[in-house]
Amino acid sequence: MHSKSQIDLDPREIDAFVCGMSPRQELVHRLAVRDVCDRCRGDRLFMKRTDALIFEFRKNLSAVLREANQLSAELMASVDDEGRSAKAP
Repeated sequence: MHSKSQIDLDPREIDAFVCGMSPRQELVHRLAVRDVCDRCRGDRLFMKRTDALIFEFRKNLSAVLREANQLSAELMASVDDEGRSAKAP
């Protein structure tokens, strides 16, 4: 079984992946990735944008967090038993 922070994603690839999404969907994806990727969680630019979106959606954050938790679980399920890297969600 994998621990939650064993997916290795490039923060810039995630930035590029989410750039065309609505701000809400971008936040869902960023929160899901943050949950499973130490590299993204430790990236200053990734977290700065994520924190700005959290502030923007602070009044409806519980619904966003539910969606992000679902996506996070899907990301973890997509990682095969021997690999620890994945492509952008």
